[in-house]
Order: sequence, then structure tokens, then C-alpha cells
Amino acid sequence: EGFTFANMVFGVVGRVDEAHEDGVWCVAWAGDHIATGSLDETVKIWNAESLTPLHTLRGHMWGVTNVVLKDKYVMSTAMDAAIKVWEVESGAAVRTIQAPAESWALAVGAAQGLTEPPAAPLARFCLAAGSKTGSVHVWGAHSGEGLRTLEPHSKMTSAIAYSGDGRRLACASSEGVIAIYDMASGKRTHVFEGHAMNVRTLAFSPDGSRLVSGSDDRQINIFDISNAGAVNRTASLSGHASWVLCVAWSPDGSLIASASSDQKVKVWDVAELSCVQTFDHHEDQVWGVAFNEAGDKLASVGEDHRLMVYSCR
Repeated sequence: EGFTFANMVFGVVGRVDEAHEDGVWCVAWAGDHIATGSLDETVKIWNAESLTPLHTLRGHMWGVTNVVLKDKYVMSTAMDAAIKVWEVESGAAVRTIQAPAESWALAVGAAQGLTEPPAAPLARFCLAAGSKTGSVHVWGAHSGEGLRTLEPHSKMTSAIAYSGDGRRLACASSEGVIAIYDMASGKRTHVFEGHAMNVRTLAFSPDGSRLVSGSDDRQINIFDISNAGAVNRTASLSGHASWVLCVAWSPDGSLIASASSDQKVKVWDVAELSCVQTFDHHEDQVWGVAFNEAGDKLASVGEDHRLMVYSCR
């Protein structure tokens, strides 16, 4: 099963029908590992090649809403407002941070102000979580100490994302407003109308010059954020028939993948601003998508308990 577009070959290369016992709400991919989080309250770590489960991580009391893979660690947050850090190789729990109630949106970024690599590898990262009050809280991943609380820009923070260098944090609201913060100062540098409805997902481009967002309005918007002043919306991608639940950039910035309540995964050519592939292998809404580091494979997870892997060569 395959499809070719502009010398690119798309096809299904892996599938796990019962990846979890309930809906799978999030997915991350780094190196040889895929991490998934589910309404069944577990995080699973998979061998990315064979799709063999390596660890089932238990400890959350409610459904897992976000997973992030960084180096040797997987970070997760859930509806229990706990942020957990685990070792990928052993599956051992390293840290638990109790966030304010309903801190469902999680982002992991590079710690700022480091003059040399810290002795503890985990100290290189910060964890940020949004909350239903609109505040965004930031902790040191190693210490678990609160570092900063960013002032609310809205009633509820529905999505957050760090830039690759950790210098900026984007936050979106249920009203469609997006704000960008400078993490060195903690100050808000941009506030702009992103969508007409709730923003579900945000992602910085690999070079940090653009931000992509997905919303309940079924649109995927791309913003030029390279200017210190105004933010310009450079494109709006239409094609999903329902809410856009997740967006992800390919590592080279040439593709964007999107997941939707319409049960579809779409791949978009950023230069052409066109959809180059639609995957319809889920039987319920698709909650998450993630590229591998080479950018030639894409994973998706959905409410149907399924984990899919596609080629994007």
C-alpha cells in the first residue's frame, strides 16, 4: 500500500490495533523509541522499528494527555495534574511534580542561562504546563522546583509549545488567542488572534521562524514570527472536516502532519501549501502525530486504541 507524490512515497509500515486498553491521546518519537499516552492511565514506550512494547509506565491516576521524549527521558502529564518523568531504558520513575489543577498542556524546553552542561542531564530541561486559569507554570526538570509563572493571556491555556532552543514559549487559548513569551525575561512579546475557536495544538518550525496551529475551526494556520514586532499569518490550510487535534513539523521543516476528529491524518507540503497525502487508517478521532528524527516516518494514535506508522520518504 503506497502513494507517490513529487518523488515522495507514502505508505503504511506499521500498525498496532490494541496499543492501549483505551483511547490513545498522545504520541512522541525520538531515536529508537516511540512513547504513547492513553486514557487507560498508562504511558507505553515502544521499539520504533518493531513496534514491540518495552515498558508500560503506571502512576497517573487519570488519562494521560501529553508525552514528550527528550534524550533518555519521557515526560508525561495527565488529567490528574501530575507531571511525571521516567527513564526510557529502565522505565523507572524519576520525578513527579504536582501541577495546579487541570494542567493538561505540557511542553519541554531547553533550560536557559546555562554556561556549561550541568552534572545532571535532566537539569538541561524545563517543563511548562498550562492550566484552566490561563497561567503557565515552569519547573526545572531535575529539581522539580517552580522557576516561573507566566501571567495569563486568556481564561484557559489549551495548548503550549517551546521553540527548539527553549528561548520562546507559545501558548494558545480556548478563545483562539495565541501569545508568545520570552523565557529569559518571562515577558509576553506577542499576542494575536490565531483562530476563531479553541486552539488545540501548536508547534514551532525547526528553525523557530514560524508557528503552526490547529483549531476547532478545522483550520491549520502558519504564522511568521521572525519579526520582533508584528506576527503575520502566511497561510491557512483547509481540508479537515472536523477539529484539528494535533500538528507536527518534519525535522527539515518541509512537511506538516495533522491529526483530526475526522479520523484522518494529513501531510502538507509547506512550500506548496497543499495536502500531499491523507491517511484514513483510524476508525475514530486521531489525537496525535509525530515524525521520527529522520523525517521519513510518521506515527499517529487515536481514540480507536490504534498506533499507526507511515513512511514519508
